[in-house]
Amino acid sequence: MQTEKEWMERILQVAQQDERVRAVGLNGSRVNPELKPDCFSDFDVAYLVTDVGAFTADHSWVDVFGKRLILQTPNLMVGAKPREDGWFPYLMLFTDGVRVDLTLVPVSGAQAYLAADSLTKILLDKDGLFPNPPEPDESSHYIQPPTFAQFDSSCNEFWWVAPYVMKGLLRGELMYATWYINHVLRDELLKMYAWKVGTESDFSVNLGSAYRFLPTYMTEREYERLLCTYRMESPTACMQAFNQCCGLFRLASHAVALCMDFPYPDYDEKVSSYLRGL
Repeated sequence: MQTEKEWMERILQVAQQDERVRAVGLNGSRVNPELKPDCFSDFDVAYLVTDVGAFTADHSWVDVFGKRLILQTPNLMVGAKPREDGWFPYLMLFTDGVRVDLTLVPVSGAQAYLAADSLTKILLDKDGLFPNPPEPDESSHYIQPPTFAQFDSSCNEFWWVAPYVMKGLLRGELMYATWYINHVLRDELLKMYAWKVGTESDFSVNLGSAYRFLPTYMTEREYERLLCTYRMESPTACMQAFNQCCGLFRLASHAVALCMDFPYPDYDEKVSSYLRGL
């Protein structure tokens, strides 16, 4: 595996030698002052270019970076909708294990690019597109406080779907029950827990992609209970996961309601009473 320095030199060299590239930005964990990058950290790079179409007309230009294991172009995936901002990302995993997410951005969108992510560092600027770029920080990644409508919607969705899980378990349909835990209940649980962490930290915490840092802000017991919600290999385990999911959501939603001075909706009480009668 090449070093971080060698990869950065290659990324900048390609940009410097191509007149169509007018600036280079780096985003994400590699410019986060609160994190120490490791060998698994991606290079989230942007090339600010004069003509995106001149690059995308022949995608083989990315071969200049080296041999790849796999390439993904999200804009060209089945079902993808054209991006209104004209950005075009190339997601690349190379044979040395390094991943580079390289996005082409029209120079006309330079300020929008800079504003989109506070974890942005300008590495090259041939034309002074970014005269006074701010120092990277995590502010745009902080948990945002929910409105009451968002809080109420999350509670409503969780307790609306909870009977689906019980119905699946009572029918012996384990895959049906686990699907709703995996794709609805836990999503709402993690969202609610993020808000709980936000209320405890004045909403100045970055939990990272896919809530990767959430365990840091949970008690050991809470984290054990959360892990239980992923263990659903049998009807008994699935029922335990369901109960833990409901208990944790109740704990987190009560805490958020209290701190945000929100009225606690009655979905929990009514639906829980219904479930106990099944």
